[in-house]
Amino acid sequence: AALVALLAHGAPVALDARADLAAAAEAVREGLDADHLRDLAAASPDVARRRGAALCLALLGDAAARGVAERDPDADVRAEVAALLARVGARG
Repeated sequence: AALVALLAHGAPVALDARADLAAAAEAVREGLDADHLRDLAAASPDVARRRGAALCLALLGDAAARGVAERDPDADVRAEVAALLARVGARG
């Protein structure tokens, strides 16, 4: 839960191969407002906040994360969100 809170606030948190994605997704569901995350991911001028919100949404497999992976102005954000979506999808 602490990792997700840091991520949602734009901290440079890495969700590496050891991260428990199911637990992180549950923490997002329980502790964060998905609508607010969608707003941040779509419109925050702060790239770190956009990244964090989009990664939280990616943990949920949310369609807004797919939009960020396709259209965010920052190539690194697009790539990171797309990679997490792929991992979440593989987890199934």
